[in-house]
Amino acid sequence: MYLFALCLMLLSWRADAESDIPRAYRVIAFQEKVPADIVYAVATVESRYFIKTINRNRPWPWTLNIEKKPYFFKTRAEAIQKLNNYLRTGGESVAIGVMQIYWRWHKDKFKSPGHALEPYYNIRIGARYLRRKYMLTNDWYTAVGHYHDAGTSPEALQRAEHYRKLVYRELR
Repeated sequence: MYLFALCLMLLSWRADAESDIPRAYRVIAFQEKVPADIVYAVATVESRYFIKTINRNRPWPWTLNIEKKPYFFKTRAEAIQKLNNYLRTGGESVAIGVMQIYWRWHKDKFKSPGHALEPYYNIRIGARYLRRKYMLTNDWYTAVGHYHDAGTSPEALQRAEHYRKLVYRELR
């Protein structure tokens, strides 16, 4: 079952002739009413991983950022094991998956820690979060910054602006 799902995921993530944005991102973005290019750019900034076989950076689904240290795993099982071990220690400062969903604030959206590493669902939660930020700001540029940091302190505003620049550079 898992092998079939993984094969299906890999096939649907492959960019087709119509777009450089993989189909899964476009479908989820359409369903969540978020620009697909923004969702994909955020994912790339959040979980950028260099894939040697294609000589390019791509979002990587088996990514964790634990206490500001990034981890990239070859398999979902390895990522789940690391995530569960970390959470058992009482830690909550972890961003998970393609969209780097922050566990502390969004754990209620997942059935389990492993569910947070399900790529399609992780993208969907990230797209929904982006949409909520857009609904508050009515501006995609501002929403992208708020995806990373919605604080109002000068430092938070600076972090949000830096993040926006990274995402919009990726869009180009």
